Amino acid sequence: MDSKTFHGQVFDDATKTKLELYRIYLNEWLPVFLNGVNASYIKNINIVDFFCGPGMDSDGVAGSPLIALNAVSDALEKNRDRLSPYVRVNLYFNDIDQSVISKLKDVLLEQKYDDNRISMFCSSKPFHECYNSFASLKDGILRQDCSANFLFIDQFGVKEVSQEIFHDMQQISRTDFMFFIAASIVNRMHNQPSIKDKIPVLTEKETQRINAKNVVRILADAYKRWKIGGKDFYLGQFALRKPKSPNVNGLIFGSSNILGLDKFLQAAWKVEPVFGEANYSVDDSDLRPEAPFLFDELNVPTRTKQFNKNLEDAICTKQIKTNHEIYYFSLQQGFLPKHAREVVKELQKRKVLLNSKISISNDCLKSCPIELEIRGEV
Repeated sequence: MDSKTFHGQVFDDATKTKLELYRIYLNEWLPVFLNGVNASYIKNINIVDFFCGPGMDSDGVAGSPLIALNAVSDALEKNRDRLSPYVRVNLYFNDIDQSVISKLKDVLLEQKYDDNRISMFCSSKPFHECYNSFASLKDGILRQDCSANFLFIDQFGVKEVSQEIFHDMQQISRTDFMFFIAASIVNRMHNQPSIKDKIPVLTEKETQRINAKNVVRILADAYKRWKIGGKDFYLGQFALRKPKSPNVNGLIFGSSNILGLDKFLQAAWKVEPVFGEANYSVDDSDLRPEAPFLFDELNVPTRTKQFNKNLEDAICTKQIKTNHEIYYFSLQQGFLPKHAREVVKELQKRKVLLNSKISISNDCLKSCPIELEIRGEV
């Protein structure tokens, strides 16, 4: 589907889920740079929406530009007593279709926001031209000192986020990004040259395993091989399937800070509290949240059971030795600290883990790691 066709329609449930995840993430991300230690040196918060659309669907449901504007306005209001007098939030909206940008400008005018801390800019450029102007090594706004950036790349298809772009985004300080990928196209055509050149190379094992349900999970693992060696960088994913459709698409998230991944996963588990990684069950065809089994243990997804086992094994074999390592392990597996705490609680109950108190959260990283005390024979 091209952009003109898409923007003339009502948002389907999968699109609404994607936008809700975007909204929740912005609500979590913005306060990091509006209060606390970061606020002392951040002067510009830049949110760049490269495929912004007209601002709402044909029914008037807010699209990504209005979601960003509302999130910024709410964050500034909630943190008004702690704001630096120098902070500014810049919203950059781009769409290659000039008619779409014209509609967006009208929509933004109707919002009647009057806050001199918020600046909005609209442009109509091809993605790579727009990206290069923002990320220029010489004078790109994303590379300015005292800036924090969030890049939303809601592309059509798979072609825009090349390995070059992916690598470049990793190297821009204090920058998180989220991009859409038409995963069903990859599933059907990953061996075609037109697709292979746009995505990470899949291993033979991945090629054998990939299917219509797990394609986003496998792609996320493949994108991890595009991480720059020796540089901390954290990736997450979320799969989206339209109602009554076999087609699956996805979001890939990236951040150089583990807190960024934490915020993304918090958003993912809020929009889908059962599966966390998708708005459908990737592994369990008979598991339906709307019609649960009578016994609770039967309602636990296979993925969650495997995470619980993996974490328990890693603790018991002392591959994981501290609470800090539990925290990192959990997030990199796509799970939250609260899921890890359940495993720890069970190990404490069984007297396998002898520590009575174990802090597992981003706050625990502010203190020295706690060594895990494991019973001699497990």
